[in-house]
Amino acid sequence: MGRVVAPDLSWSKAVPGEATEIAAFLWAAWNAADHDAPAYAALSDEWVAATASIDALQVRVEDPAKSIVVVRAGSAMVGVAALTTIPPGTAEITEILVHPMACRSGVGAEALTGCIRVARQLGAGRIRAHARDERGRTFFLHHRFQPVEGPYLERAI
Repeated sequence: MGRVVAPDLSWSKAVPGEATEIAAFLWAAWNAADHDAPAYAALSDEWVAATASIDALQVRVEDPAKSIVVVRAGSAMVGVAALTTIPPGTAEITEILVHPMACRSGVGAEALTGCIRVARQLGAGRIRAHARDERGRTFFLHHRFQPVEGPYLERAI
């Protein structure tokens, strides 16, 4: 994948048939990443292996309380986000992962837009995010999230 610049981005809620493609994307993003970069420093091969398991992804996509948002530049997958509903009325973004070649090109913001829309469809009135590092915290603060406790931020949707 060459560097993504001002892509024509679109998001969609993942469907069961995309589990294999999502798994391949997660491994490709991990393999292309600088593992010392803040966005990837907290991850490991074990985390990717567990997260990129096709069976686990299939279960997540089929679970009505969980969703995966896929971001594409044209037909190329450039980002994914994981969303889980937390009763009552809150959805939590458990992960936003952008391919290193697409960082700082709007992919994270497009994933966030998709998460917010899917959360609304699931009946959530608030969305929560876990910021693993200062860059993630800055991203969510820029998108009107407010700190609530520890590494968590929230906003009404």
